[in-house]
Amino acid sequence: MLESLWQSILLAFSLFSVGANTETAPSPFPGDSLDDIAIWVNKSNPEDSLILATLKQSNQAPPEPVGILVYSLEGKQLQFLEGGSPNNIDIRYGYSHEGKTIAVIAVSHWWHNYVSLLTIDPTNLKLIHLTAKNADTGLHQTRGLCLFKDANQLYYFVTNSLDEVRQFMVNSNLHWSVEQVRHFKLDSNAEGCVADDDHGTLYIAEESSGIWKYDARPGGDRGEKIASLSWLGSLRANLEGMTIYDSGNGKGYFLVSSQGNSRYAIFDRVSNKQLATFRIEANGKIDGTSKSDGIDVSSVNYGPRFPSGFFIAHDDKNKSPDGSPQHQNFKVVDWRLIQKQIDKIAGK
Repeated sequence: MLESLWQSILLAFSLFSVGANTETAPSPFPGDSLDDIAIWVNKSNPEDSLILATLKQSNQAPPEPVGILVYSLEGKQLQFLEGGSPNNIDIRYGYSHEGKTIAVIAVSHWWHNYVSLLTIDPTNLKLIHLTAKNADTGLHQTRGLCLFKDANQLYYFVTNSLDEVRQFMVNSNLHWSVEQVRHFKLDSNAEGCVADDDHGTLYIAEESSGIWKYDARPGGDRGEKIASLSWLGSLRANLEGMTIYDSGNGKGYFLVSSQGNSRYAIFDRVSNKQLATFRIEANGKIDGTSKSDGIDVSSVNYGPRFPSGFFIAHDDKNKSPDGSPQHQNFKVVDWRLIQKQIDKIAGK
């Protein structure tokens, strides 16, 4: 108990702030309309990479169509792929299919309770479906999703609002299909999850409890709690999005959105020790973030603007440069700003 209290006090001194370098265009709809994001890396020209975002609901009567929004790295909307009720989105590269290597994008749909599989067409950089039929999750109130790639075997995990987690194996030998290979229960609700392919690890953010670590392979362990919520601590309910910054050779960080205090916690990818917490504050004409749902991060060199990659976060209460309310959007932060503070806290 004393050790936990002391750790909370130390982490209170490892809080820092950064400003966003750019932001995406606002959502087409008011209210809580956006949720999660995934970064698609254009390997031939990283500066032409894409930001994929879930437009989960319109908040209109009658409802307007929703789907996936596609942005440039400058935040300009390039595409809207209509369909379903997308909630969480994730991506894996280097999947071998029909003699080609493709990126597989998986999306959970909260109202329809299915998962759709997509990719980016390399000829026109458009988001397209890989399958004509979506895969039923067998769950009610489906919410979270994250992909896991073990060699060329691809899996995805889905969570729901009834404390369940299911793992599915993806096959594409003759045609695309999925098979459930694992099912377990949590003590309470969770949405955010992320899998570390290098370490074969699954992290789940139990919204009102803390962060759990599991073996990501089918038949894995029962789980280990590696961080808890506390009234003195840096993690506050609800915990939401999770993502991994890959520094190479299995090193780097995983990050989680602490929605209750509008902060982001940084953990060492190897030791799982919490290193720091930060918030995104106003930076000139770009406002800060609050109550983030989805987050993502990339360590790819995207050219002069983001040579060490960037961090992107959902903003619940977006504001225009004059301070007036705008629809939700996503804020983008140069990773160098974050890494500089991590190094400073570590005494480097």
